[in-house]
Amino acid sequence: MVLSGPVAVFAVLLIVAGMAKAWRPAPTTAALAAAGLPAGRPLVILLGLLEVAVGAGVLLVATTLWLAAMTGLYLGFAAFIVAALRVGATGSCGCFGGNDTPPLLAHLALNLAGSTTAALAWAAGVPSLVDTLASQPAGGAPFVGVTVLAVASALLVMTELPKTMVAVRRPGR
Repeated sequence: MVLSGPVAVFAVLLIVAGMAKAWRPAPTTAALAAAGLPAGRPLVILLGLLEVAVGAGVLLVATTLWLAAMTGLYLGFAAFIVAALRVGATGSCGCFGGNDTPPLLAHLALNLAGSTTAALAWAAGVPSLVDTLASQPAGGAPFVGVTVLAVASALLVMTELPKTMVAVRRPGR
């Protein structure tokens, strides 16, 4: 199914972001507080663990429950980015546990793409990664390779693009 690749990418991004939040909750805690949202170390760790569970659930079984949860998480992230942009937050968005990645419209676009992808997959009944790989040539190696490249590209958009945009906008340059 055509959505299997994008679903895998967004599920892996959830796992990576969730692990980062659980491991380093301080940037996300600060970002939530700056946006005027409930914050706290235990809450952020719980959110991170939830992201890991949902991402893994989508990859392993891709049931409607897991895909609905992924849709909800990405919509929540989009709402957070909107809140952060509305209050003019310039600190970290906390997405991947870093301290130097301010929220941008690119974050909003990626989160909306994640929620839309998950919702479409939910409606279409996308197969799990296990089932997808079983139907791929070469044991799924090309599928995995393209997925890894897409995840790496998305991570660059979410982590390096914001730093680049801040550097370009600095006065005196």
